Amino acid sequence: MTRLLVLPLFVQKQNLFINLNFPHFFIILLISQGLYSCSENTSIPVDEAPELQTHVYTDYSATTELFAEFPILITGEVSEFLAHFSDMQNFKPINQGKVTITLSSQSSPKEEFSIDTAQRPGIFFVDIQPKHAGKRRMTVSIVSDQHQEFHNLGEITVYNDKQSAFAAPHESEHDETETISFLKEQQWQINFETEITTFRAIQNSILAYATIKSANNKQAWVNAPIAGHLLTDAEKLPKIGSKVEKGDILATLSARLSGQSDLAELKSSLIKAKTNYQLALAEKNRLQQLYRDKAIAQKRLLIAENKVRLAQAELNQNQKRLEQIQKQASKPNSGIQIYAPISGTLVSSNAAAGSYLSEGESIYQIINSDVVWLDAQIAENDIHHLSEPDRFSFVNPANNKRFDLTVNQNASLISNGTFINPVSRTVSVIFEFNNSPYKLIPGQWLEVRIYNGETNQSLAIPESALIYENGQTIAFVHSSGEEFQRRIVETGYTDQGYVQIRNGLDKGDRVVTQGAYLIHLASTTAMADGAHGHAH
Repeated sequence: MTRLLVLPLFVQKQNLFINLNFPHFFIILLISQGLYSCSENTSIPVDEAPELQTHVYTDYSATTELFAEFPILITGEVSEFLAHFSDMQNFKPINQGKVTITLSSQSSPKEEFSIDTAQRPGIFFVDIQPKHAGKRRMTVSIVSDQHQEFHNLGEITVYNDKQSAFAAPHESEHDETETISFLKEQQWQINFETEITTFRAIQNSILAYATIKSANNKQAWVNAPIAGHLLTDAEKLPKIGSKVEKGDILATLSARLSGQSDLAELKSSLIKAKTNYQLALAEKNRLQQLYRDKAIAQKRLLIAENKVRLAQAELNQNQKRLEQIQKQASKPNSGIQIYAPISGTLVSSNAAAGSYLSEGESIYQIINSDVVWLDAQIAENDIHHLSEPDRFSFVNPANNKRFDLTVNQNASLISNGTFINPVSRTVSVIFEFNNSPYKLIPGQWLEVRIYNGETNQSLAIPESALIYENGQTIAFVHSSGEEFQRRIVETGYTDQGYVQIRNGLDKGDRVVTQGAYLIHLASTTAMADGAHGHAH
């Protein structure tokens, strides 16, 4: 008898377990006249009588998984019961605990067989020698400091002898569906998890790419108010990356008076700045009333408020420039101090000690990223799906964590797709939120999912459970302890890390959520070589 076994690159032979850099490569073991499984198997010559059927059970409790293998039980004969116990909290082997197998029925006394510790990680070998034949209920318990669980395996038959065991009809315990073998020892060595499929609330959503930007009122350019030389020493000039507070002195600029005409020009500029400020303030007050009446979008009010701040900054700058020029007229060695208009971080600098700057030339750029905008670009084809966004989610590349933000709770909607960019053929949807928990960097690109529309209860599984191959989406169902089924699924919307399943899975299926790719490798290797798994 020849069988083909597909295994990752570690081999179990009797009680020897060898790990050869799993899981990077896979090998195919061709084993003649027998197959090594989790127990010590002895080769049976081809011309001998066929083996008795082996029972295989998989059962779950609240905290443990039991995968059990044992032969048909015959009175007076010792049979080896293999109990593989996994901790459902971390899917790792349980190594400590007393395992007890109980056979019971109304017509015969209860029989118990137990062992106090695992002989190999996660595997308990229990010798069973029943004295009473007939229908018996089998239960398996494990008791330790961490676990006290009970598994009911149902009714089995204990036979008087081998002849009656061979003569009795046996129902096949094997599902004819093609399966992939992936041993418990393999599962325990990798990052492996499963989850039962169930219905979840899934909301319609749109996937888009977004850029993190500073909010309009959280960035500022600092320009030279007048032509002159920088007087500040090099070691005292703030460097890129420096944190500054509003009102901090960034540099001192010398300036030369060219006569009374300069003073007149500065006074004229001050008058213009006052006029611009008053006009901007009046426009802001007008739009503020319209916004209260819900006659305009918030974005227009924000723009008007920003214009007021800019006009006020220009007014203050003109006032200080005039004061400095007037002071320098009486004290030629004094200079014009340049102040930080906002608190934040210096992200660019053109300042060098003693350098000459033209009037209006940029010296510093300051950005405050405590509050940021997320500018999502929605493809033209998706615009018809876009209504009023309720929330959005993104994965932070720094820690690979998913964050969900809700409009009017921890985020604000600034703009909602009012204009199609003629070049990119996208519309812009802008959200504002406090960046302190996320530490996103202005200019950073993110993949964002925007949720809007109705919410439905749908069958859903974690995104990590899906494998993509040749245009197909695949999930793996954990059908029994060491067997998996490959399912082609049809997916829908994604919501908070879960993907809607429209076809291919049923409620209650136990899907692999961590380790699916390694099982996928095992399945492709098995299909390529014509193997159909591993028999115990």
